[in-house]
Amino acid sequence: MLSQTHVRLRQIGFTRAIRVGDRILCSGLTAVMPDGSIPADAGAQADRCCQELTRYIEELGGCAEDVVRVRMFVTDIADADTVSALTLLQPKDQIS
Repeated sequence: MLSQTHVRLRQIGFTRAIRVGDRILCSGLTAVMPDGSIPADAGAQADRCCQELTRYIEELGGCAEDVVRVRMFVTDIADADTVSALTLLQPKDQIS
């Protein structure tokens, strides 16, 4: 089962999330907002990626508590602590 959220991605046959058996694999998430903009702040970018990760997982029948590992990349090592903290905490914070 593929995540089919973005029309253009469907057209080219690419997905950022796929369910294979009891696993959901996500990759290539970016901080693009619905209007196409990208937040300037690394923390806001990480927050947006966590929102997208949670959305893809839920779309494929999982929940944020199911996340086993998050790998992040930063272009400025000074942002690593902020980004790491958000990627570890955000999915669980979004569960009501």
